[in-house]
Amino acid sequence: MCKTIEGFDDIDKLGQDFMSADPLEKVDLGAGTIPRTTFANKNLSTEYKVDLINFLKEYIDCFAGEYYEMLGLSRDPVEHRQLIKAGFRPYKQLARRFNPIIYDRIKEEINHFLDASFIWSYRYADWISNIVPVEKKDSSKIRVYVDFRDLNKTTPKDEYPMPIVDMLINEASRHRVISFPDGNVGYNQIIMAEDDTSKTIFRCPEFVG
Repeated sequence: MCKTIEGFDDIDKLGQDFMSADPLEKVDLGAGTIPRTTFANKNLSTEYKVDLINFLKEYIDCFAGEYYEMLGLSRDPVEHRQLIKAGFRPYKQLARRFNPIIYDRIKEEINHFLDASFIWSYRYADWISNIVPVEKKDSSKIRVYVDFRDLNKTTPKDEYPMPIVDMLINEASRHRVISFPDGNVGYNQIIMAEDDTSKTIFRCPEFVG
């Protein structure tokens, strides 16, 4: 349940954890009852912007705006495996204390994932990690990260790293438009293999459950 840390302050340039060099504007793709906010480049021509917004509205069912809309993702294309190197045993981090002032905000965030069935309760775990609550900038909410450092130490090195950034930029330079429709909660779009989910268990303040 680790999330990408926000690395910027200007809310006007915020697009679901993506910052553009061009100015962005909010666009509501909702039908009027429930807002579906995304961001578009302010420098687009009026005609092109209208066509783009109409296109996104036409295929709005292809995009997930909330966690509960992502349920039912197929395991067929890919699953994430959490392999453990030989010689390592399961590790349980000692419980950490948190400021009681933020308990309610932690509970709100955890319940958000519980209600969406992204996480669930588990008993008698061999691996246990602690959460790391981080206050959102310009917000009263808390982001909940998980301290997987001990787990990461036991994981084999990924021999297939991300492509070189310069090469990605060169490949994109020939195109007129670049979009990030999968930038929203992208870390949850690959399902953990069922045999490995018990390794990602984390502990919350005791009143959460």
